[in-house]
Amino acid sequence: MTSSPVRHHARPTVEARRRGVRGYLLNTVAAGANVSGAIRSLLDLSDTDPARYVAIVGSERILSQETVRDYWQAIPLQVRTDVVVRSRAQRRGTPTKGGPPSGTSG
Repeated sequence: MTSSPVRHHARPTVEARRRGVRGYLLNTVAAGANVSGAIRSLLDLSDTDPARYVAIVGSERILSQETVRDYWQAIPLQVRTDVVVRSRAQRRGTPTKGGPPSGTSG
């Protein structure tokens, strides 16, 4: 009997945790935080709002900063880029499409 590489799917609880963490990070970055700040904010919730942390992560298990960053990195690059660009544009009050805001040089 030969063995072939088989891609194993993550357990449903792991997939739910990844979805929750990724959603939190995307929403937090979209609201104006940088990625490092969004990661710190999530991890801080374990102390400041444990119920919310559990709702996002799916357990009381404290994730490492590296794990949370890995979850961010697993989001498709275009999605991450779009969120960061829109967030920066909102903070600066500039449009995200159509060139530089009026009154500025491009």
